[in-house]
Amino acid sequence: MRKIFSYSVICIFFVNFSYSAELDNRVINKAKQAVVSITRNVVKSAYNSDSRALATGFLVNKAQGIILTNAHVVNSTMVSNLIVTFSNGQEIDAKFIYNDPLCDFAFLKVDQTKIPLGVEELKIAKKDAELQQSVFIIGNNEGQSFSIQTGTISSKYQTSGYFSCQSYAISLNTKGGSSGSPVLSYKGEVIALNSSGNNTFAYGINMQYIHDALQYIKNNKQPLRKNIGIIFNYSAVDKLFKYHNFPKEIVDSYSEKYPDALRKVVIVKEVFEDSPAYGKIFPGDVLWKVNGYAIGPNIYKMEKVINESKGELEFIIYRRGTQITTKVSSYDLQQNQIKHMINFGNAVFYESDEFIRLLTGAKLKSLFVSKIYPGSPFDPIPYVYGFGGPFANLNGYRVVEIKKINGQEVRNLNQLIKLIPQLEKVKNFTVEYINYFPTAGYNSLPYIRRNIEYSNIEYVTYGDDPTELIFDDSEYKWKVKKINHSQTVN
Repeated sequence: MRKIFSYSVICIFFVNFSYSAELDNRVINKAKQAVVSITRNVVKSAYNSDSRALATGFLVNKAQGIILTNAHVVNSTMVSNLIVTFSNGQEIDAKFIYNDPLCDFAFLKVDQTKIPLGVEELKIAKKDAELQQSVFIIGNNEGQSFSIQTGTISSKYQTSGYFSCQSYAISLNTKGGSSGSPVLSYKGEVIALNSSGNNTFAYGINMQYIHDALQYIKNNKQPLRKNIGIIFNYSAVDKLFKYHNFPKEIVDSYSEKYPDALRKVVIVKEVFEDSPAYGKIFPGDVLWKVNGYAIGPNIYKMEKVINESKGELEFIIYRRGTQITTKVSSYDLQQNQIKHMINFGNAVFYESDEFIRLLTGAKLKSLFVSKIYPGSPFDPIPYVYGFGGPFANLNGYRVVEIKKINGQEVRNLNQLIKLIPQLEKVKNFTVEYINYFPTAGYNSLPYIRRNIEYSNIEYVTYGDDPTELIFDDSEYKWKVKKINHSQTVN
């Protein structure tokens, strides 16, 4: 589902100096050995696609067999089987171990004793890339295993993904299958993780995010990841001067201080209603300092300050040209990752995470269902259908918040577990819900509404007992637990 929307990007190319070094075949061959082709087959999913997928990854820690790829390839919402293939053709089973809640990266683990001889992990660059720096990627570009594409860095400060992760804009062909490819300098050091693009440009996630997370993963710990409930973006300071009363003298001094920013400054794009920032920070605010640190164009460093905070954060912002100081608390993003699902009647129920909150505006940890498989008694719950043009790729999807079942409020998975034995007995019941995706109305007009609707459910299944799916962080695998039929409803 995270691929159902598209982006349009305008990349402006500024040439201040050039890199003319030739790409060394020895660097290519060494890097190629660390790159893997990933085959993913999804068994069950909260809301992502169940289709078989091919992608790319690469070895970042040989001693522990840790491989880096994109979170849209594999993440905690999927029960999946994973196989990685090295450049010599050797296949190894892999396990999913972690995905970042905001940025598009994830880690896999393989048995390190099975890694082919001579393969070494790729080195993460210590410094950020420079404008117009020459780079190359190795991956499954357009389905061609271990293909090589070259390009240049066109911007150091872009946002990519749903949550505005700081990324590079790169003039590069990364069409289809190159998700998870390393973006390498001509020295063979990784400067970015390819996350999206087409045949003319790509987004590459700044590797500092990955470097920080990897230090925790190597020690079998969850990375520190916090948020205050806002989504960031970049804006040209000239537009802020024109439309937001931003002081002209600050525009000029900022541009001199951060020439590589290309006159971009960090602003607030969106504030979640049920978040610490709501009512304190507003869309359009310019984020100037956090805990005394001058943010400039560096979203990553601002997020690092947030991650490491132990109390309230002090933000200095500009709103309509006026400097304001406000204090905001943070919350732990890891608590909202989907690691518990219920398979009931061949439908997968889950509690909403950051992505579903972004998509719908619903509160975190609300009860949702999106994947209702063929033959499920819950099939009467409507899905998107009948759309053409730009809406066509929504057809078949559901994003439904469950409000009541059989007249009883059901707000989370634990309440659903307690209710299931009763529903199995009564067989016939109603489900009340809010359908957040549009449905096709008269003349294919998309109906977008937030009213509570209901569907009649006739619970008839054949050998598909209700089960809990629980991800075990210590063993890196999903465990299945049958729901006790003798449980009673409180």
